[in-house]
Amino acid sequence: MLKKFFSNLFVIGAVVFACIISIVGILLWNQNSQKEETLQTSSNPLFADGVPAHLQCPQRLIGKYVKEITREDVLKIQAIAKEVVTNYNPKRHVSTTWELDGKMQLEYHAKSDVEKRGYQGREDFQLGANRIDWVVQSVLDYPEHVRLPDFHRWILLKREQRLKEGKTYMTSINPFFVDGVPEHLQCPPELIGKYIKEVSESDLLKIKAIAQEVWDNYIPKRSGSDTGSDIFGEYNEATMYHIANADPEKKESYVGTNRVDWVIQTILDFPHTLSFHAYDPRIKPDTSRSKR
Repeated sequence: MLKKFFSNLFVIGAVVFACIISIVGILLWNQNSQKEETLQTSSNPLFADGVPAHLQCPQRLIGKYVKEITREDVLKIQAIAKEVVTNYNPKRHVSTTWELDGKMQLEYHAKSDVEKRGYQGREDFQLGANRIDWVVQSVLDYPEHVRLPDFHRWILLKREQRLKEGKTYMTSINPFFVDGVPEHLQCPPELIGKYIKEVSESDLLKIKAIAQEVWDNYIPKRSGSDTGSDIFGEYNEATMYHIANADPEKKESYVGTNRVDWVIQTILDFPHTLSFHAYDPRIKPDTSRSKR
């Protein structure tokens, strides 16, 4: 009798132990599965083994926009950006990452909540369409493109104000134009606000001539160690400003969304991009004419 009791007790104990092991296994599996699902990945080669937890977007901020979070949350995201830019920057050449990042930003723009992103009609276009998890993802993937200082908004604002006042003087961040842009390289007054599809063949020739002269004579020399990332942030913000403010019925998928004055401004400011970015073939210069 006693033997049978202990035998039954052993069976019960074994069953209980097996149940405990099963439950623990299920919990661990769920925990690991959850970790795999929530672990933020990145195309940045320095995060090949995963993104450290403290650099991931906090779960509670996923799907939230800048206007929906607290000041402390903003400081948290800024701290992430600063650490990534400082310690996880692979310093890839901008030509290998430029278009990939630009495509990602446009996708974020297209998918974003128009009411929450908050930049439409303003002078800026924020990283990741102002959605926090996309902002963090952008910083993780392309830290070379993150400029911690503000964009030269005063130049953009000055330009737009002068255009509203009917003035044609153009400024440029290109050091060759520090004293102003020669009149024959400025956007013709009659083309301000016009889109490529609205102008004549002779106008297209004028624009192409400007692009060719800038390419031939006004490209600043850069040191061998310079990847071009110093200007990418400015170029990207200018481009996103154009996208956010372009006429949806007239814009096209080219630099400056094919608005003539914005195209010319981009050529003046960032002439290096003439050789490899998406300029309308009708105005793109012959970049083989001079070696750089």
